[in-house]
Formats: sequence, structure tokens, C-alpha cells
Amino acid sequence: DITDFISIQPDNMAISRRTNYKVGYWRKANHIHNWFIQNCADRDEWDNAIDDCTPIEITVDKLEELLDACKKVLADHSLAKLLLPTQAGFFFGSTEYNEDYFKDIEDTIKIIEPVIKFAKHKLENHEYDWEVYYQASW
Repeated sequence: DITDFISIQPDNMAISRRTNYKVGYWRKANHIHNWFIQNCADRDEWDNAIDDCTPIEITVDKLEELLDACKKVLADHSLAKLLLPTQAGFFFGSTEYNEDYFKDIEDTIKIIEPVIKFAKHKLENHEYDWEVYYQASW
């Protein structure tokens, strides 16, 4: 059960034998949103990432890549613009590389580490009935 790894409550959404859990929430963390879009979203015919608020499936490998980028940026702030660049936009908050930016990265690590642990546990036990999605709402 995911609650062994993440202290969350179900969204009270059950479809068939499926339960949805919200495992994380970001508010105005445009650099994290930008990372998901650039690295995980579908692409259009010109190879531009599609940013349209549709759910984006995130693999364990991608979560590990994001975790690695977050840890590198926290260890060396000069890597921020290279590994987790900000994204301007009406609803996207500040594009400054300031205390809030780095707090969002710390929060991201807290969100995705237990999700990775849970996903790896499922893979090791040959239980493939899990999926992780990122979805923006703006």
C-alpha cells in the first residue's frame, strides 16, 4: 500500500479497482513544472513540448532524473539555470533564483523520494499496477 511509503489520504476517487492518490502539490514552482514539461510531456510536430494541463505519465527513471537534478542544484546553486531553469508565465510566479526557488526544490525532494521508493518496491515485487502522473492546473 502506498500509505506505507507516503502519508497521504485517497482522493475518494475509486474507479473499478483503481484508487487515485495525490502524492504532491506544487504552487508556482515554475522550474519544476518546466522540468516535467520539457522532459516528460508529449511533443508536437515541431518537437515543442505540449503544455496544455493534460495528465503526463512520469516513469520511475524520470522521477530519479528530477531527484538527481534537485540534489545537484541544492549542492551547487550555480547549476540552477542549467538543470532547473525557471519559466515565465502569467500564472507561474517568480522567475528569481531565490529562497523560494530553493525551498521548492527541497519540497520536491520530499515529495518524490517516497514515490520512487514505492514504485521501486512495486517493480521489485512484480506489481506493475501503479502509474504516476503530473498535471498542471492554471
